[in-house]
This record gives sequence, structure tokens and C-alpha cells, in this order.
Amino acid sequence: MFSEKVLDSFKKYTIRLTFNSIIQSKFKVINEISNILRDTGINQLLEKHGWNYYNGDSINMLKEEL
Repeated sequence: MFSEKVLDSFKKYTIRLTFNSIIQSKFKVINEISNILRDTGINQLLEKHGWNYYNGDSINMLKEEL
């Protein structure tokens, strides 16, 4: 029906699309957690006790690592 070359291209495209979608979902979750911590003031409480949370800089560093 389809040539092997067309099917291989489709598989690669699908895998790439799925991988990008998973990565974007992770960033959305991390950003949302960061926003909740900031908006509720929990981040300040955590910082007082020496706990780091995900702020914009650490999110950007995480994106670079991935």
C-alpha cells in the first residue's frame, strides 16, 4: 500500500511529535507548581527553612538539561 520509506518517515515523525508533547507537558506541570508556590506564599516559607523551589531560573536550567 505505502512504500517502506513513507512508513519509516511517518514513524519517525510520530515518535518526535510524541516526545515533544511529553516534554511540553512536564514543563507545564513544573510551571504550574512554581506559580502555585509563588501565589500562595509557600515559597517564602520554604526559603526561610533553606528549601529551594522551582522558580523561573531553575525551570530554564531544567529545560536546557532536557
